[in-house]
Amino acid sequence: MAPADLVVLYPNGKFAAVSCYLIRQVDGSTTISRGDGDTVRIGEWKKIGKKILVKSRIVYRTIVIEGRAIPEPEVNEEFSGSDAGPLRSSRWEYRKLQQFSDLVYLDTLIRCDRRRCDGHKDLEDFEPPCMPTQ
Repeated sequence: MAPADLVVLYPNGKFAAVSCYLIRQVDGSTTISRGDGDTVRIGEWKKIGKKILVKSRIVYRTIVIEGRAIPEPEVNEEFSGSDAGPLRSSRWEYRKLQQFSDLVYLDTLIRCDRRRCDGHKDLEDFEPPCMPTQ
């Protein structure tokens, strides 16, 4: 088991990242832990030369942080790297995840799990999102 940030660069310019824990299964495949917290960021990316520029914001946290509204403010990130090699940011290096077998759950987290909070409580008109299957 290890903490990880999964980064998805969609061909249409959409960006997603999920901070989670990954578990290596007995068969060698890797899945997202269902019992630990997740953080989801979404936004957009564009390639300029050898750099990838990303604008994103946190739109979901399993655990609400008191005083922090969801969605959080937009942040900018810059990545470098080649199409075949790892992506690098100022803090991390991202590599292709081998034997990842949890694409449906990852997709559900990215697309559906949205918690709207003013930093202290859920908004009153909040409708529960579709939830990932356990």
